[in-house]
Amino acid sequence: MCDAYELYRHLHPDPGLSIEWAWTLYRALTRSGDLSFASCSLCDGYYVRDSYALDYRRCPFCDG
Repeated sequence: MCDAYELYRHLHPDPGLSIEWAWTLYRALTRSGDLSFASCSLCDGYYVRDSYALDYRRCPFCDG
């Protein structure tokens, strides 16, 4: 996890995601089941979605 975050910081010097938020997101995706990855039906990109919300299979970029 630390190596991945260091690479992220190297690629994005002014990050929008702190190590604490990255860790929280990682835990939510791998353990709780509240969040999951989904694939957009329009652009085929991946996005994080709420597992309990309605999912129209569109990423935030294509939806909005």
